[in-house]
Amino acid sequence: MVTLARFVWSLKELQVSPLMDVVPDYMPVPDHKATLTDKMGDFLVSPHDLKYSMATDDRTLRHVTQRALIIHMAYLYGASDLMDWLPALLRSAGFNKPARERMIKWGEEDPARVRKVIYHSSQILGICRDFPFNTPYESFYAFYAGAVLWCAATLLASPLRDSICSGKDEKSDSELNRVILLLDRPPVNDAANWTAGILKWVRDGGRHIQLGMYGVPMLGSPESRVQVVQETVRVLQNMRVWDISRAFASTLRRLVRAVEVTHR
Repeated sequence: MVTLARFVWSLKELQVSPLMDVVPDYMPVPDHKATLTDKMGDFLVSPHDLKYSMATDDRTLRHVTQRALIIHMAYLYGASDLMDWLPALLRSAGFNKPARERMIKWGEEDPARVRKVIYHSSQILGICRDFPFNTPYESFYAFYAGAVLWCAATLLASPLRDSICSGKDEKSDSELNRVILLLDRPPVNDAANWTAGILKWVRDGGRHIQLGMYGVPMLGSPESRVQVVQETVRVLQNMRVWDISRAFASTLRRLVRAVEVTHR
């Protein structure tokens, strides 16, 4: 699984390099990335499902957790140039104008891709919160997952919301048919239907669906941009074994302050 993730990384680096000018058209790098991440997805087992469905030993749960985090993270690296402009946006606390413009353009290009990274980053944050094994990469995973969710909340609070959330052939968006979809963990007694509902939303969207997760009742509301970062900081604060988690939390606190100042 690590080898496949490294291939995704290599293809990401190739896609933004000058070498793309000489790559023949019959070698579509984005298609190869999608093929690799989808193949990795075939091996995805949720540690929540494993915990709910059977008694399992700590070693097996640890293995399943680390594999799930690698797979979910690979989808973020496979999402075009997301992981190229995101660090620049974070370093500037969201004020880097070219990176912010690229974020908006990225959101316009492929609504289904936005929904996919919302799902995978929510899963990363939920797994890091519920299954802490204090491995070196956990704080890295949580930090970037929270940052991606902040971007997603920003896009969902913008005029792009309709294009990102619109479902196929939807005729109604009344409160009567509104569905609440929690993104970060399956319910204890209905994991199969939850997974099917999540994947359907990723594929088709749906304006009548209210997205939420632990600490963020409605992803896309004006306050959700701060809530999702605060929840990520809480997860990072529980990772005291590694000093890097404190540095990540500090970066996110600057982002929270910048968002609050902007909206005063």
